[in-house]
Amino acid sequence: MADRTILNILAHLKRFNWLKAQYLKAKISWDFPIDLHIEPTNLCNLDCSFCASPQNKEAKKGYMDMALYKKIIDECAASGKVMLLLLHKDGESLLHSGLPEMIRYAKEKKAAKIIHLSTNGLELDKNKSRLLIESGLDDILIALDAARRSTYLRIKGVDRLEEVEDNIMHFVEARKAINGKRPFIRVKMIRTEKNSAEVPLFKRKWERVVDKVDIAQVTDWPQFDINNNLKHTSKRRYACPILWYSPAINWDGKVSICCMDGDKRRIIGDVSEKSLHEIWRGDDMRKVRRAHLEGKYEICGNCSTWSLAPDLGSWLKQRESVK
Repeated sequence: MADRTILNILAHLKRFNWLKAQYLKAKISWDFPIDLHIEPTNLCNLDCSFCASPQNKEAKKGYMDMALYKKIIDECAASGKVMLLLLHKDGESLLHSGLPEMIRYAKEKKAAKIIHLSTNGLELDKNKSRLLIESGLDDILIALDAARRSTYLRIKGVDRLEEVEDNIMHFVEARKAINGKRPFIRVKMIRTEKNSAEVPLFKRKWERVVDKVDIAQVTDWPQFDINNNLKHTSKRRYACPILWYSPAINWDGKVSICCMDGDKRRIIGDVSEKSLHEIWRGDDMRKVRRAHLEGKYEICGNCSTWSLAPDLGSWLKQRESVK
């Protein structure tokens, strides 16, 4: 299956920065993003210890309007550039009642090669599972972050691990019953001091159940002092290439420079007023990129996500000089 092949390629790109660098050099477009986060809602039903969302208590909460969403998707479809459409940012996307319709619309419009959803799985009941599978979703990642009930409670703030595990099992069975192929199912653990000892157990628990088990590195958020043990890295700091391929559209249409902009401190435009194409090519986005290439990281100073991406600094400087 073509979609499965692309997902496997993307998984390998995460592991090997050289391969990812070559991929990005071939795909990055100054006209339109190749990866795009769209946030259906910034509301969440958990209080995860390593997440910025609970820290941002002053943020206005809401749900993306369907007409605005369709405007964005129509532009993505017209561009033909988007490889990966990620339907999440700061909130739990399954809280948006129109999520299956959102996925179905993007699939019908062929707005992206892969449509991905990340969820904590609390709302993944049997009815929503069926609707998501029937919508044509390509890839789903359920963030568990624990193998034991007590650890889940410490990290997530609620005692509901068994409920989420049951939801995952029902989802796997529903996929078999409906089509057996899509979506690609992954479970994830973000490794922290609280759960690192459970990684082997987590893998054994899920590796024969789902398509892939992801063990991810915890990262620091630019604006919140949550995981401050990560501030010191052995890597030489370089321009974050995410600024050249993956912005995030918040539920209200405001466009952030990337998905790590948890409290919308660096907005580069509003898709309810301008096209994403105009925003992506706009002066504000260029200023942020130029600053990074000059070693000035603005709000990104405390972020550690850049260290997970390849250093494309020299190549980007050459390309920017002719833009």
